Amino acid sequence: MASPLPDQPVAAIANAIATRQVRATHSVADCLRRIEELDSAFNSVVFVDPEAALVQAAQIDAALDNGARPGPLAGVPFLVKDNLMATGQPATCGSQLLRRHMGQYDATVVSRLKAAGAILLGKTNLDEFAMGSTTTSSCFGA
Repeated sequence: MASPLPDQPVAAIANAIATRQVRATHSVADCLRRIEELDSAFNSVVFVDPEAALVQAAQIDAALDNGARPGPLAGVPFLVKDNLMATGQPATCGSQLLRRHMGQYDATVVSRLKAAGAILLGKTNLDEFAMGSTTTSSCFGA
């Protein structure tokens, strides 16, 4: 099976996975590969949990293989800014003060995306406490 290009619309990726043209594991692996290949030039991704994402993708593939409909966004990978809480993932808000802070719950947007079957890959960079537009004050660098 081919993997969708990351620049395709979310609806197209969700449809390709739901109709089994693409496996969720392939979609997630493709996004993880692209993060690894490209992000060193951008420093936009500050945390990735590939193991958890691939486990979730395999669970979605198994559910779809068994005829279940795990949600309208089943298998679609996503990232969120580091100021949004996600259980078990860092939540630093781009600040050295919170460098070791871990999410104890999912923010509403994260829980709704997960409930729709989307797969959280990790967190993205931002200005400290989301107060700016250049990321120059992020503990992770610009």
